[in-house]
Amino acid sequence: MTRNKSRVWSFFSSVGLTIALLAIIVLVSIIGTVVPQRESAAELAMRIPPGLFSFLQTMQIFDLYHSILFFLLLGLLSINLIICSINRFPQAWRHFRAKPSPENFDVFKDLSEDAIINTKQDQKVIAE
Repeated sequence: MTRNKSRVWSFFSSVGLTIALLAIIVLVSIIGTVVPQRESAAELAMRIPPGLFSFLQTMQIFDLYHSILFFLLLGLLSINLIICSINRFPQAWRHFRAKPSPENFDVFKDLSEDAIINTKQDQKVIAE
């Protein structure tokens, strides 16, 4: 049971799945934009064979944005994004909670005497 659960979890946490779902949603959206939707489909019905119109109507092509396919794709993408976020949250939380540290401790080590400025003011005042 745990092995199947981890397979499902790893499938939905895949960034590749996100890209594939987005590509499919884009393609379906293009079809929904090109093919007349709802009331405009009646005009198309006069120009195409009745069998093809019936098939396209059964596939919900004329109301694509309210179709089961579109809702299923959006649901899968939602699940995918939620699981990806859950997987990456602990690492992101550690990253944001960590105190910043200098990248290079020896950045001023080899400065020439000409590049050094001596002052008697307080360090906090100069930093501001």
